[in-house]
Amino acid sequence: YKRLSRDLSRYVASLKEKKEIRILKHIGQHHWNVHGKLSTIGDTQVAVFYCSFAVNIGKLEQGAFTYRNFDDTPLVNFETFYAESPLLRNTIANAKKFGEKALPVLIYGKMGSGKDLIAYATSSNSPLRDAPLVIIDCRFMTDQQWKILFENADSPLGYSNYTIYFKNMHFLTEKQAQSLEVYLDNTSVYKRNRLMFSYVPGHESSFDSGSLLYYIHNKIGALSLGAPSLNDYAEDIPSLATLFLNELNVEFGKQVIGFEEDAMEALRQFHWEFNIEQFRRVMRELIVLTDSNYINLERVRSVLKNQISQHTTDPLGLQLNGTLDDIVSNVIRGVLAQEGMNQSKAAKRLGISRSTMWRKLREH
Repeated sequence: YKRLSRDLSRYVASLKEKKEIRILKHIGQHHWNVHGKLSTIGDTQVAVFYCSFAVNIGKLEQGAFTYRNFDDTPLVNFETFYAESPLLRNTIANAKKFGEKALPVLIYGKMGSGKDLIAYATSSNSPLRDAPLVIIDCRFMTDQQWKILFENADSPLGYSNYTIYFKNMHFLTEKQAQSLEVYLDNTSVYKRNRLMFSYVPGHESSFDSGSLLYYIHNKIGALSLGAPSLNDYAEDIPSLATLFLNELNVEFGKQVIGFEEDAMEALRQFHWEFNIEQFRRVMRELIVLTDSNYINLERVRSVLKNQISQHTTDPLGLQLNGTLDDIVSNVIRGVLAQEGMNQSKAAKRLGISRSTMWRKLREH
């Protein structure tokens, strides 16, 4: 409690400015749900924080359940970003407009197309931007974790005025999708909170044609927002590179100013199979490897060549070093990559069930 009290003291200034805040804090062994308000005692205004335990659904390090508070550094700041492409400019504008209303939003697009960044841009422009953004990654959620979320009295789904983001919904099993639909239908969670969803169309035909997607579209009335592929707005790659450079320079303590002209052109001409997530990965590698002020063509070609070889040579990327569990995990990930992350096809090819496949990955 002393540590919690000390940590909350830094929010007093924000509370005076905003009048009311909500945050989630991970301190020691516990997660805390904190609601801060300004209260008047006599002639004095005091900061009051109401604290309660928040649910711990386990295996947080695997990313099944994460959150962002209003004071966290934005992953990408679209407020200062100018898009040349009408396609991207329209997407950002729609994300901001959708953010102005606390209505549910459904974001769709190819693998790595920046659906999370659009979700963050939307939530940061929302009336609920001073409350936590709870992120539930369906890819890593187990049946037990869903049960805790649905049944635990301290679950974030039971709070009010949060933004709750269900990402990677195409990884839901049919049983999980049905359970989530029943929960949404039997509770007022989407009336008390702002819900956001994301998925990859065509990844799982059972999900695309399932009742959950229909429910989100038609019963909840979610607004639809498409995430374009990076190759469709290649003219904005220089601006995106600058955006990521600024953030990565801070992260790695570098002072890389930019790219030589032919190096930037190589980035523009590259086919980004995995979209903006792949672009971010390339940018991180370039920053780490560069010791000069400008990134040159030779360095870009070297990193991009590795990107190509990852998908065209050594089909499974098989590594025989390590334990049997290491090898099994690597084979599963390789088959998943070859099948475009389609879990049904990968499991069928491996001769195991989808639940067994993901259990083996989680155990490793």
